[in-house]
Amino acid sequence: LQILLSLVELDRNTRYVEPLKRIMGVMEALRNRTELKEVNYVGSMDRYEIPAQSTVPSQSRRILIADDEIAVRKVFATILRAEFPEFEIDLAANGKEAVESFAQRHHMVLVLDVSMPVMNGEEAFFHLRRICRENAWDMPSVIFCTGFTPPETILEVVRKENLHCYQPKPISA
Repeated sequence: LQILLSLVELDRNTRYVEPLKRIMGVMEALRNRTELKEVNYVGSMDRYEIPAQSTVPSQSRRILIADDEIAVRKVFATILRAEFPEFEIDLAANGKEAVESFAQRHHMVLVLDVSMPVMNGEEAFFHLRRICRENAWDMPSVIFCTGFTPPETILEVVRKENLHCYQPKPISA
């Protein structure tokens, strides 16, 4: 099953990733002698409640700041370095750079400008979520920043997921 999962992920055929991960979750539960709860789903072939596969928390002590304004990136970086000297700070000028950096470094926290060229913060966020799902990573906390009214999708994410927040710009002390 692990070989199948690897092949599916290599092909980027996401249709089969989740079912294979669920099967691996059952196998892991059986290996650990975890008791599986029998369930009867109407019209389903599932006979047991399948435990969710645990996600991998970020071990990197990294923060990613993505903003198209270099001055804003520098200010955020200066403040965060002073407050969190044990963290590495990475910078990105747009959402595409942020997604690429995150895919390599699995940051713990992202400061994400919503309005950026190439790929905006909203698009970048949903790409990050997909990367986390595909790799079974914990989703990092995201601080959405914008000087404009944020899209409703971002506000909805912030309302539903207490992991994320919204910070309007300019930021006052």
